[in-house]
Amino acid sequence: ITITDNESAPTVTLSTSASSVAENGSNLTLTATLSGATSEDVTVTLTGTGTSTAGTDYASLSTITISAGSTTGTTTFNPTDDSIYEGSETAIIAITGVSGGSATESGTQSKTITITDNESAPTVTLSTSASSVAENGSNLTLTATLSVATTADVTVTLAGTGTSTAEVDYASLSTITIAAGNTTGTTAFNPTDDSIYEGSETAIIAITGVSGGSATESGTQSKTITITDNESAPTVTLSTSASSVAENGSNLTLTATLSGATSEDVTVTLTGTGTSTAGTDYASLSTITISAGSTTGTTTFNPTNNSIYEGSETAIIAITGVSGGSATENGAQSQTITITDSLSAPTVTLSTSASSVAENGSDLTLTATLNRQTFEDVTVTLTGTGTSTTGTDYASLSTITI
Repeated sequence: ITITDNESAPTVTLSTSASSVAENGSNLTLTATLSGATSEDVTVTLTGTGTSTAGTDYASLSTITISAGSTTGTTTFNPTDDSIYEGSETAIIAITGVSGGSATESGTQSKTITITDNESAPTVTLSTSASSVAENGSNLTLTATLSVATTADVTVTLAGTGTSTAEVDYASLSTITIAAGNTTGTTAFNPTDDSIYEGSETAIIAITGVSGGSATESGTQSKTITITDNESAPTVTLSTSASSVAENGSNLTLTATLSGATSEDVTVTLTGTGTSTAGTDYASLSTITISAGSTTGTTTFNPTNNSIYEGSETAIIAITGVSGGSATENGAQSQTITITDSLSAPTVTLSTSASSVAENGSDLTLTATLNRQTFEDVTVTLTGTGTSTTGTDYASLSTITI
């Protein structure tokens, strides 16, 4: 005799005790439920998919056994706590196999569980291995540090400001990559040596971008690095293209020379003393400008020709001021230039207004004449001889002043 069953073959559904759990939270319960009891044990196989990973984000899933005569069976969903920020992840738990008691899956059974992270999203800070470096010194290390590791690479972009210039005073800055699972990444700060005096300069290195792993900058991060110069502040010396020039001769060149180039224009002020006079015996002196990056600058010494005999005169040209580029005068700098006269020394001739005069007549005029002007008074002394007597036949003679 065949006894037919009035119950249908059972089907299995799946449920969870909660749809969300913290990664450091308590276990959830996964329950497989039969539509009706059966005479055999029913084994339900589960598989997890989603953004989470079985064995990493939660313990490997056990099969569920529904004992013969029962309608439910359970297993645990055990989230795994870690120290890496991952954000919220999903575990999609699905029935992938049913065996025993002629049971089958009821349609397609799955449950989505959200595993929330107990770490906050990471923030990035910036540090430097030193706050000062010589321009010819070794590289410094810039370090970006995450408050907590994350599951993705984090890229930190840097930019430099301050009185220094990237690609001139230091090499271009590379981005910093903090590899997934790590908390730090580094790049080099590479100062550039040059032959120009710039004094100490600042490089203000700031975070200008953070991407990956939900990381963000911690407030406003920047580090100031002082780049010290390995050149001394420059000093200025003065030279002339010649130490003597005729007053009707060609211009001379006055040269100001720096001991080393600097990053700014240097202005050198000159003043003339001596027996000559600026603006009369030579043109007024211009300042000398030594352009940034150069070591020399020039101006002209322009003697003035005139028709007055002055003899040789001296022009003592001295530096009386230096400004720009931290430059200073090297001790006391001066050059003496002799201006020679283009004219011969003057000669004196004597003349009289008449060659004869009555003893009771009017005075005659005696005239001393220079063949050219001179820069000083000329005194001409006269003496009388002949058959007449000075002081008796004519008044004593006075000197003539020209």
